[in-house]
Amino acid sequence: MVGQVGTSSGGSLPEGKYTIVSVDIDATGRRLIDEIVHLAAYTPDSEFSQYVMPYMNLNPAARQRHQVRVITIGFFRMLKSMQTYKVMKTKPEYAALVDFMLWLEEQKARNPDSKGIIMLYHEQRKFVPYMLLEALKKYDMLPRFKTSVVGFTNVYPLAEKECGVTLKYFTLKELKKVILQCDEDDRNEFEGSAKVRSKIAYDVSKVLANKPSAATVEVKKEDVAEAAAAAAVQQPEAAVQENCVQEQEGQEAKPEQQEQQEQQVEGDGEANKVEEAAQEAVETPSVPETQEEKKPAVVPVVKEATTEKERTAVFHRVITGMATTIDENLQELGGQQTILDRQNSLRTIFVNYFKTTLYHRVRGVTFRRVLAEQGFDMTKLQDIWGKEKRDGIRVAVAGLRELKEDDKKELTDLLDCHFDPEKQPIKPVSRKTNKRRFQRRQTSRISPRKRNVQKGRNNNQQHHNGENHQGNHNNNNYQQHGNNHQGGRNQRGTPQKRFTEHKEITLTGMKIDEFSSMAAAAAPPVVS
Repeated sequence: MVGQVGTSSGGSLPEGKYTIVSVDIDATGRRLIDEIVHLAAYTPDSEFSQYVMPYMNLNPAARQRHQVRVITIGFFRMLKSMQTYKVMKTKPEYAALVDFMLWLEEQKARNPDSKGIIMLYHEQRKFVPYMLLEALKKYDMLPRFKTSVVGFTNVYPLAEKECGVTLKYFTLKELKKVILQCDEDDRNEFEGSAKVRSKIAYDVSKVLANKPSAATVEVKKEDVAEAAAAAAVQQPEAAVQENCVQEQEGQEAKPEQQEQQEQQVEGDGEANKVEEAAQEAVETPSVPETQEEKKPAVVPVVKEATTEKERTAVFHRVITGMATTIDENLQELGGQQTILDRQNSLRTIFVNYFKTTLYHRVRGVTFRRVLAEQGFDMTKLQDIWGKEKRDGIRVAVAGLRELKEDDKKELTDLLDCHFDPEKQPIKPVSRKTNKRRFQRRQTSRISPRKRNVQKGRNNNQQHHNGENHQGNHNNNNYQQHGNNHQGGRNQRGTPQKRFTEHKEITLTGMKIDEFSSMAAAAAPPVVS
């Protein structure tokens, strides 16, 4: 399986107006050598959906995920739905890509001011851009594709950021149920179809982009502090100016009487109080009382988008800020080829895991992928073990953050036993299945008549093993035992013949001579 965990790194595209198109694909598997089965894209004004006839069959996981399989009738191969049991209308991969290119060019032509198309997708591990670019490179259609499409955007990090507190898994099915509040029982909204997933990804990402934490513009703390300080300083300055005017008027008035002197002293005292209050106001900004004084102290707040046009503009701005260019994706695709080569070199280490149950195969694939993504191949691991033995392997595995502590210990033991010639390679122990439950499940699928026949055969096998014979037996027990030996069916023949068939069988608690005498006594007399 290829791909890397989605990250929020982006913003390499210049600012401008772009056309947002949601895209998704169904493939025969999750490898780069797999083929596209269903190619779909969505915009609010138009949709594109086309099934492709692959050369290879879908693997079991892809059949279960997309509910589609390849059938063969005579010399013809067809794609059939496992839900409606109808045959799909398919095209070759080249014809489907040509139609897709024409549709993209049409979408770009609708917006003359658009600088290009940004393809939106929702995946935890990046896969859609790699498969699409690999198919375009195969038919030499990449230059034409670049004239219309300028980048890709993965909205999975956006969902992880906005719904990280409320949700545990960020699949489109969960986001559709929580954010869009859609009915799960609608068969037309099957998430295994690329057409449905592309529409859900577009609608969900539009809602998430308009959330306050994603849509609001960050206000710098310096700007807010400057605005608050300016508002606080304006009021004390006005108070100081009024006090200075009062002091000048008091100096011009000559004290002719004692009452005037007392008034002047009181005025000077009040002026000093005003000056002290002004200094305190400068140090600690006071709250303005009138509406006119409140205007300078307002902190800038971003207005929430209310109309559909505003929400669309915010959505485009957020998606553009997270986009990555085609050249960056092509560079990552080249890195994926290198990772695949590393994984192939590590196959001999995990070959015992691949020969057991599905549980251990998945673990082996995960270990191999994590090692390859961190730059380890067979040669590098051999050099580490040759220099530092087990300690070097332990240090190398400790840097794999994606694995848990138990997984790291298991991987360390596995690598150490593989490179150490004195140790035996680790073979995982498969879990024992419940045979009784498995037999009950198998017997419930057959008819009652066949079940009775199978039961008789089981009794026959138990009879030969000596499991149903204990103690002394009478004639009735031997008669019933003989019927069980014949599979529960009535067999024709004389008692002498039936008993002589069991003559040589050694029974528990009875000798062969006693068995012969009882058989002779039960036989009818012979008339001469």
